[in-house]
Amino acid sequence: MTPVFDAHAHAGHAAECASRIRHGILTMLSCGNPAQAQEAESLCHQSAVFSMTAGVHPWYAASVSLGDMRPWMEHAALIGEIGLDSVWCDTPIAMQRRLFAAQLDWAAARGKGIVLHTKGCEDEIARLTEGFPHPIVVHWYSGNQDALDRFLAQGCYLTIGPDVSCNPCVQAAARLAPDERILFETDGMDAVRWALGDAAAQNPGDALRRSLTAAAQLRGQSPDILLQHANGNFLRLLGR
Repeated sequence: MTPVFDAHAHAGHAAECASRIRHGILTMLSCGNPAQAQEAESLCHQSAVFSMTAGVHPWYAASVSLGDMRPWMEHAALIGEIGLDSVWCDTPIAMQRRLFAAQLDWAAARGKGIVLHTKGCEDEIARLTEGFPHPIVVHWYSGNQDALDRFLAQGCYLTIGPDVSCNPCVQAAARLAPDERILFETDGMDAVRWALGDAAAQNPGDALRRSLTAAAQLRGQSPDILLQHANGNFLRLLGR
């Protein structure tokens, strides 16, 4: 069975990484600080199933600079996840904004796409990214409809989160994402378990397949056709 590629994950436990390698699940590892980048870089050297995105996550905006992450950003497939967070983050929003703006400018100047973390700041980020000249990936969108419409109008890619079976906001993203802009993600198996609890799949391949099946049903689309679109979008973002 063709695996569903994972457009956004964090390096997990050894068994999870081994499962990704064993089943050929191409996976973009998101790195928000130097320690995460070093771990992802090591995994990329171990197996070609892994690629990495790198940038300063808003959670680390008070302790990590753009310069700290630049060695990995220079070679990353995409810059991110970057953005703003007013829900799960204690870092002052003004500090987050300055770093987000600097990373947007850095990515634009170097022809790199970005991966967005938007929690609680969807409307502001949708405004700030208008006119950004390179691909934009909105990771696990679960915000309001107005900002979703703005991201769609900008031609953003949307990664569908693992709670698409039960989260109305994620379901809206799954229904509305164009064929050429839809992707799937686990955010790592710890995130799958956080989102779904006892109903969570036990491995990334099953989690991704469940999301694909749920999204296909919402779209009235064949899972096989949706898989072709999503995996093709993943490869296009990586320039493959």
